[in-house]
Amino acid sequence: MRLINLFNFKLAKISNHIYTFTNKSYKQINKNLHNLYIICKSAFLNMSSIISKPIISINSNLIKITLFYYWKPLRKRYLKSNLHSKFLILHYNKLENLVKLLSKLFNKSVELELIRIYSPQNESNILANLIGILSNFIKFRKIHMKLFKVSKTKIFKRFNNNKIPSFLSGIYLKLAGRVLTQKIQRRVKSKIIQKGSLTRVNTDLINTNTFVNKNKRGVFSITIKTGHIINN
Repeated sequence: MRLINLFNFKLAKISNHIYTFTNKSYKQINKNLHNLYIICKSAFLNMSSIISKPIISINSNLIKITLFYYWKPLRKRYLKSNLHSKFLILHYNKLENLVKLLSKLFNKSVELELIRIYSPQNESNILANLIGILSNFIKFRKIHMKLFKVSKTKIFKRFNNNKIPSFLSGIYLKLAGRVLTQKIQRRVKSKIIQKGSLTRVNTDLINTNTFVNKNKRGVFSITIKTGHIINN
């Protein structure tokens, strides 16, 4: 009896199950969803922005696609502009063509909902892709030092501001393989760096995403885990 500890409900694992009822096979649905992300990712990279994984809502007549995107304009005149939707105004025609292409892919009307985020560390897929792109010409050490400097993590679940929906509890970075900015040296399996906490006791939600690419030194991957504390 001494070996039995009190039950800690905070350590209980929560799992979400998604059920799909359709006449199409699961492989075909999964293929279409993968193609959807590839098409959107390529289109937004052409508009100098990075997107999250799409959130899709499907009914009989309409497909609603929600995307978080990170866009940092390079031209000063766009930074100083007072327009609230500069991205939509600048790339309206490209976005319209993207919606038409997706409508043909799914044979349904498509509605695209775009939500801009200003801090890439708040979305793990955007952060993984951003670091993957920057690592081609900026050293990984400088990237993670800058990231950890601007990222404010919070462990204790005490909120002074009720307007903010969530806070970062921790960030985990893992680099596997060799990037172009590294010196040629003995191969290291991976580099792991972490700031804050990602334990289930201190975190309400953990997002994990991996960026995989290939260069002249071989294949490399960047894995990102971000922990969030929900402000209920």
